[in-house]
Formats: sequence, structure tokens, C-alpha cells
Amino acid sequence: MLQIASGRLFKGKPARRNQLRGVLYTNLEMYNTVIDTAAGRLSYTSTLHDSKTLVYEFTEYIEDDVSGGGLISHGIDPYLSDFAAVVSFALNVTCTPDHDLTFRLLGGRPGPSVQYPPSRLVKQIFDDRVFCQPEDEVRLFELVGQLISLERRSFLAAMRAIRSYVTGLHRLADDYELAHTLLVVSMESLAQDFDDFEPQWEDYDQRKRTGIDAALNGADKDTAARVRTALLETEHVALGRRFREFVIDHLQPSYFRGDARDLVNPMGRSDLHAALRQAYRMRSQYIHELRELPAILKITGHRDRAPLDQGVVLTFQGLARLAHHVISTFIERQPKVHREEYDYGDERAGIMQVQMAPQYWIGDVEGLDRYSGLERLEGFLEQVAACLPQQPGATVTDLRKALTRVEGMLAQMSADQRRPFVALYVLFNQLALQGEMMANYDVIVDQYGHELVDPSVESLLTFMLLGTDPEWTQAQRRDIHDAYFRQRSHKTGLRVRPILEASLCLDLAERYRQEGDVDQALALICSAVESHPGHAALIELERDFDPDSAINWRDVVAPSPIDEADGATSQ
Repeated sequence: MLQIASGRLFKGKPARRNQLRGVLYTNLEMYNTVIDTAAGRLSYTSTLHDSKTLVYEFTEYIEDDVSGGGLISHGIDPYLSDFAAVVSFALNVTCTPDHDLTFRLLGGRPGPSVQYPPSRLVKQIFDDRVFCQPEDEVRLFELVGQLISLERRSFLAAMRAIRSYVTGLHRLADDYELAHTLLVVSMESLAQDFDDFEPQWEDYDQRKRTGIDAALNGADKDTAARVRTALLETEHVALGRRFREFVIDHLQPSYFRGDARDLVNPMGRSDLHAALRQAYRMRSQYIHELRELPAILKITGHRDRAPLDQGVVLTFQGLARLAHHVISTFIERQPKVHREEYDYGDERAGIMQVQMAPQYWIGDVEGLDRYSGLERLEGFLEQVAACLPQQPGATVTDLRKALTRVEGMLAQMSADQRRPFVALYVLFNQLALQGEMMANYDVIVDQYGHELVDPSVESLLTFMLLGTDPEWTQAQRRDIHDAYFRQRSHKTGLRVRPILEASLCLDLAERYRQEGDVDQALALICSAVESHPGHAALIELERDFDPDSAINWRDVVAPSPIDEADGATSQ
């Protein structure tokens, strides 16, 4: 938010200028000092009564919204949060908008799950008082200027790393393992998008590589090379080595010279590669196994490194110093620009993307193309699902305009592209229009209706809702039923509401019941219950299941037929 409100990303001139103020809590003593930066001003307050507060002032620029919006201001909160993290990072102090967090971090007492207060593990940051020096003013001024001048992509990455770094230090008050992981991740996050690392086949997991090499034995060299390249492009390979190489590449000479002066046991270059390997391994062990850190890391004080297993390991002090150095080097090396045209709309505070309800788009001709069939069918089925239990206000949208356009597009589509459109066309006419079919309904069904005869997820849902019994084998029905639940979460899959998923299970359960396979029928009833949790009628059916009584999915999930439901009218 700091970069957006500076106006650097605007296409035109700012339409509004807001003067905002907020309070930050800190251990930084700034008596008679004011620091002006490219992202606001930091001012001291009274030092009486151990105040520990600073005033942050920020000039927020709001761009004119050509779409007709009326944004006045985001308020100070998002800027306070960002600037507090930058101050904490730049000056190695505690600085947050949270009064309670500040006093807990500076209280000198360990949290309920740790043995020592954070001040015992990392120097200065959690001291009761840190006096602002002239060089601190320069450091904050320069860092903020560099940050604001970054290309947007680099700025976002740097702020993510800074927030992870600061949050990791805060977690020293209550969770050592999480603190360690966040400090490692603050560097690793930068390595993912801002390095030139190219994995080699030798970096691939050895156990997998051996089997793949054996399988490719005898294949021509070009085919084998393309298979290996495809695997390297689709899997995360050598993440640990990528992390280590990125960190070492971002070490400047000062890390081993001026920055290491007066440190206790500073890390040397010869030990750093192995120490980074240990740090990354500990991060992975915590994420995947919740493994605790070695006890030595919790008692090392302000040393930069500690002995471990005939080697050395970065302490919290050493890891924090290293992360700070790497992130700072990254910011320094990234290109700086004066202005950049960038669509920042979705990155403003309080903005989130949510899927619009079907009634707002499903009937529009705009955006209708050969690839939107599944999306349109899914939206229509969402409306149908709301109509089944006669939810108040549930309706289905009038799709006649959109489907008239579809009629002229079907011939240019492939069978896979056409199938969801044909299912949508049939379902809308049969369920919503009932006796008043579209003028070309019979023609379209004669030309393309046969494409629903073969088993598919679209066909399965269509036949179930229409109460039609296709000439499929039981094995085919089961395969398509299972295929739906496998593909429902895929990007190109079709997903319907839980009430329809439960209906699919009940429809198949009845067919197993008719064949006398009570176990499979009961298992599918159980699946229906768990697909639509809490549904009273489903729970009752499972509890009182009678193998001699037919299962009618409509009677269970929607006591009234859909064609009689008050909500099943077009709008």
C-alpha cells in the first residue's frame, strides 16, 4: 500500500490528497528527532512516563477512478502496518501498531511455550530502549527510498520478505520453531522468482531418477531428453540448493567484515554452506514433521553460530543477521524506476476477489465463447440446486438470449467443447421453459443430442435431473460417478453444489439396491450424507435404510419435484 499511495503507479494525476496520522508502539527513543522518508514522517512523542510511542504521518494519494467509483481513503491502518515492518527491519527495533504485542515483546519474560525471552536470543531488537542515532535516520531514509522506487513486482516480494522476517522475530516470544522457519522463508521467498537457477537432471530426486532412467533405457536421446525436461519443469527440484545459492550470491563483502565486527563467534564463509543446509533441513523438518529445533539453538545467546554434529549451525542471532543482510542486498540490487504503469486495483487494502452469483453473468452474451460451456453449465446447476429445496427467492435465469447465440456456435466447436453447452441447452429448456421450448430446440437436439448418450459427467447430471434412464451398464455409471468426484476440484472440472452431489450418490445407490448389492448401496448413502453434511433427511435415510424400499433422491433432498417448485421459474 505504501507504494500505491505514493502515486508512482498512477496513470494520471491524483484526485485526492489525504493527510493521515497514526500511532506506533516501539522501543525506539527518538527524542527531538523527526525522520522524513519517501513513505511518510516518523515523529517522537513525550519521553515522560516511559511513553514508547511514535507518531506516523502519511500523505495518501488517491487516483481518479475512471470507472465512477468513490474511494475517499483507505485510512491509516494499512500504511501503519507496512511502515512499522519497514522501521523494525531498517533499525533492528520493535515497532508495531499493536500496543499489547509491543509490551509483551519488550516485557523481558518468556512466553508459555518458550524458555527464554526473545531479548536473550537476538540483540537490540527487544531491548527496553534503543536510542536513535544519526546513522539510523540515514538508514531508514535510504531503505524507504529504495523500496518505493522498486518495480512493483520487486516491491511486493521485498515487502513479503520483510514482513516474514519481522513476524519471525516476533514469534521468538512464543514459538522457536515457527520463528526459525519464518526467518528461513523470508530469504527463500525471494529465491523463487528472482534467481537464475536452472535445475539439472542430477538435481532430481535420486530414487525417482533411477527408476525413470531405467524406464527410458532404450528410448532415443531426443525422447529421453524431452521427458526429463518435462519432469524438471513440472516439479520443484533442488529447492535446498536453490536457497543456498541464492543466499550466498546475495552476500556482500561487508557481511564478513564491518558487519561482523564486535560479534560473538561470527559465521565464516567456509562454514556457511553447511550451516545453510542445516537451516533449510530444520525448516523442512518443522513444516512436514513438526520436529523441534536442537536444544543448542535455545541457549546460545547472541552468538552468530553454534557447534552441532561436528559442524556449525546458525543461531537465531546469526539467522536474523543473515536474513537482514540478504533482504537488504536484494532491495539494493533490484532495478529502480521513477514511474511504472501498473494495474494495482486488486492489491489495494480491503479488496478481494470473489465469484459473482450466476444471475449476474450466466445469461450475458458478453464473454460467451466455445470455452465457457462448463462455466455456464456449472452456474445454471447452482441455480437448479437452490431451487430443489425451494430456497426463498431461488430462481433460474432466462438463458434464451445466450442460448440463441450458442445455437450458431455449436457447429464450430469440438465434441468436448460442445457437450456442456448441449447439456445446458437441454436442461434449461426442459426444467425452466417446460412446455414452451425454444424455437430451434428440436433441431438442436436432433443434431447434437446424441452426444449426451455416451457416458460423461455432463450426461450423468442431465439424465439424473430429467429422470431419464440411459442405457449404460452399472460399471459405466460407477466410472462416471467416480470420475465426477475425481475431477470436481480440477481447474477444468465441473463442480456442483452438495445437494446435487448427494443426489448423484443416491441415484447410484438405488441402482445397486435394485441389483441386491446392499453393501454398495449403503456405502453410497454414507457418501451422500458426507457430501451434504447435516442434511436431516439424508441422515435419517442412512440410519433407517431398508433394502426393500426404493431410494428416490428427489424425495430425500427435495420433497417437491423441481417442476413444481415455486423457485423454478425463469427471470
